[in-house]
Amino acid sequence: MTNIEVDVSAAPGFGLHWQSNVPRDLVHRRSMAEVVLASVTRLSHTEFLAAAQWPCSHPTYPKTPDGRHSPVMVAETARQLGLAVPQLFLGAGSESHFVINDMRLEIDPDREPREVRGASDVLVRTDFTWNPAAGPQLRSFTIRTEFVHDGGVFAHCEGSSALLSPAVYRRLRSGAPGLPDCALPEGFVRPHCTEVGAVRDSDVVIARNPAGDVLIAPCDLRHPYFFDHVAEHVPGILLLEAARQAALLSRAEQTEAGGGPAPGVVGMRMETAQFTDWEPLTRIDGTPMGSRFGFTISQGSLVRARGEIALRPR
Repeated sequence: MTNIEVDVSAAPGFGLHWQSNVPRDLVHRRSMAEVVLASVTRLSHTEFLAAAQWPCSHPTYPKTPDGRHSPVMVAETARQLGLAVPQLFLGAGSESHFVINDMRLEIDPDREPREVRGASDVLVRTDFTWNPAAGPQLRSFTIRTEFVHDGGVFAHCEGSSALLSPAVYRRLRSGAPGLPDCALPEGFVRPHCTEVGAVRDSDVVIARNPAGDVLIAPCDLRHPYFFDHVAEHVPGILLLEAARQAALLSRAEQTEAGGGPAPGVVGMRMETAQFTDWEPLTRIDGTPMGSRFGFTISQGSLVRARGEIALRPR
């Protein structure tokens, strides 16, 4: 990736702006309030520069008292770039289905934005790679991003995605079970929101069964962020959030009396093996390793995803 020294003040020279957001359908959002991508420009055949704005008050992922944004803003911005760039510049059709294969992100706590008041204007340097031998139609790509604020890089995110045609997607997903009932079976218990770093109990997406297993069980199937639009499979961003909550719950249970506020997350990694259905119930098996939490997401004997959450030491 070209090392372009650019700060927010230089963005207009690259044709970037923060005056409005990209169209919401471009990034698969129904709510305009959930669109963080403002503008994108092409720098070279594979390199792009984007302007994004992280909200001053996100209902699901608010800033910390010292002005830090949730690391989910990094993942969501990269996700929106992975949707917008292929459609705007690489010839991908709007009807294509984007499937995330893997995602990794790291945040530098010393350099991340800390806007106590107002939103944060962020620049994102992005590099796309794909296999031209696969033909003229884009079928898969890898994205690498650097997040810049105040002239310095504070986060990295990279991942790969596949693009499926509507016909292929229908064939793969025909007969998939729909959304489950959000009511918990008898004996299941959801943790309190403070134990999993959530704002409200309606933001909690995991529960424990009587055997002590952690399962994906969203409290609100009409949640404005996780279910902005209905999917017949568990969205990747929800898998990542469930893993984040499982990591924080594990840390809280290891610390006497919950240990106070949930620690911040400074890194996430997840690889998906295949679609995660809504049924049967999805289990998260975790392995605490100091400030890291390895996890595996399974349905019965089938592993659907695995990864790791890195926590800021208390």
